[in-house]
Amino acid sequence: GKTDPGAATTGNWYDTYVDYAKAHGIPTDFADMNAKITREDFVHVFFHALPTDSYKSINKIGAIPDVSVDSPLYSEIMTFYSAGILTGSDAKGTFNPTSSIKRSEVAAIITRMMDASARKTVTLK
Repeated sequence: GKTDPGAATTGNWYDTYVDYAKAHGIPTDFADMNAKITREDFVHVFFHALPTDSYKSINKIGAIPDVSVDSPLYSEIMTFYSAGILTGSDAKGTFNPTSSIKRSEVAAIITRMMDASARKTVTLK
């Protein structure tokens, strides 16, 4: 029979994407999928979107000013800095892990993830 276009659908608009992420080892453990995402959580999700050998190191990073080595996401954030995917939001290389990510930042990160020639060199001491 025909499907009534006015019929209510069940579930959430993003369920297909969450199912895909779960099936491919991409983190989905967020309490509210409609909430703004922090910069560190965005990196956490997208770090797992590509094989780790996609993140060849092009930078030597001593430390990220506002990311503690004790952070559970330190390794993922450091990998993105080392690979030239993240450069920091200021001259000091500050990451601002708990602030909401902006569309422009998302666009830059995804571009650098997918196009290695767009990655940036950065030095943090």
